[in-house]
Amino acid sequence: MAAPADLCRHALNHFRQRRGGIIVNVASRSSHRGDDAEHLAYGAAKGGLLALTKGIARGCSRDGVLACAWHRAGWRPTSLRAWTPQKGRSAAAGGSDPAAGGG
Repeated sequence: MAAPADLCRHALNHFRQRRGGIIVNVASRSSHRGDDAEHLAYGAAKGGLLALTKGIARGCSRDGVLACAWHRAGWRPTSLRAWTPQKGRSAAAGGSDPAAGGG
């Protein structure tokens, strides 16, 4: 949470001088419903990011600053998260990943 909060603080200072700007933070479904026991910190961080974004949206609109949180439901295959519950560990170990264009 420190990095997004610092970035938002710097953006707000800049946007206030320019009399406007837009902040878009990336949230996830964990922001709204929490997560499982193995991903508690992730869910807590995304929930905090959503609260930060809502606070900026409510408190800074008078300065011409808009803020929103973008998210899409469901898992997204990325190079950082190659393992999926459906594919097991073979994708994470370098196996083919149809979602990433392989296999």
